[in-house]
Amino acid sequence: MKSIEKIVLTSNSSWNLFNFRLGLIRELIKRGYIVVVLTPKDNYSIKLEEEGCIFEDIDIWNSSINPLNDLRTLFSYCAKIKNIAPNLILTYTAKTNIYCSIATRFLGIPTINNITGIGSGFLRGLYLRSFLTLLYKFALRKSHLVFFQNQEDLNLFDSLKITKKLNTKLIPGSGINIRYFEEFEKGTNPRKNSFIFLMISRIIKDKGVREFVDAARKVKKKFPNSFFKILGNHKSDNISSINKEILDKWKREKVVEFVEFSNDIRPHICNSDCIVLPSYREGLPKSLLEGMIMEKPIIASDVPGCKELVINDFNGYLCKVRNEEDLAKQMIKMLNLSESDRIKMGLNGKKFVEEKYDENFIIDVYLEEISKL
Repeated sequence: MKSIEKIVLTSNSSWNLFNFRLGLIRELIKRGYIVVVLTPKDNYSIKLEEEGCIFEDIDIWNSSINPLNDLRTLFSYCAKIKNIAPNLILTYTAKTNIYCSIATRFLGIPTINNITGIGSGFLRGLYLRSFLTLLYKFALRKSHLVFFQNQEDLNLFDSLKITKKLNTKLIPGSGINIRYFEEFEKGTNPRKNSFIFLMISRIIKDKGVREFVDAARKVKKKFPNSFFKILGNHKSDNISSINKEILDKWKREKVVEFVEFSNDIRPHICNSDCIVLPSYREGLPKSLLEGMIMEKPIIASDVPGCKELVINDFNGYLCKVRNEEDLAKQMIKMLNLSESDRIKMGLNGKKFVEEKYDENFIIDVYLEEISKL
């Protein structure tokens, strides 16, 4: 009989767990664990149930910095977890890392956190950052283990004395299901004399959406046959959300095409020529890994999480953060490359992912840590 039988995975959405943790979930179920997903209900909740999970709904005010709403989130976690009575909790995303960990600290349940990024709050100013630092210090103090997806996030938490004396480990992001992308039938690309830059992201400021739109305007003037797409949903419940009036204005302008997020992003990547992510900071962005495994060159901002995946002139280009001028410059540089050079960049990126970012590497790390409990 295993010491660990029931495991809860919690995040800010079922969508997040389905798109980033499905491989881990399937392996845990395969090995006989009872897997409970504790998230706000969305269209992906039923998909997780179909995979064999038990779904439990919880209210999380993702965009709120109202202490009363955060207390409601904390009390909800305490009540839900006490009722579920798991042997282990796995947490993802900022608010779940904080409030679920506070609840498990009170309830004495082993917790493994995954810092998938420092969150928008850390980018909002000194006051909010100081408050979040205090919350993290209290929340993570009794965690069994804290995973980080890049070295600079780990160093930051250590420098703030959040995790300095805790058990921490660096892992290569969320990884990706390489076989899933290799199974895709690419076919032939019917386009001629055009070039598509694709950004795969939630439509929020911290992802660099404004810079992408501004850079697209500049590049389009010089290269009329260049096209720009953003694949992702508008997030109104995020403190970094783009104002709907501004978004509607961009849509009317038609310099950038906005496409709703799809369950299968492979056709969108296949029909693009370069994947772009001018984010302000990341954990380790899956969208870049997905572009690389499909042999696309990439352009990303020179920030933690992105710069780990881009080697200049090898598989893409780095651009300055919050700088549409430099982003446009790198896009033009990509456009001026020969087709053979871009193909070589794409192949270099694919090999890089195969060697370091297969999701099986991350799943094995989780299984090893679970076996120790």
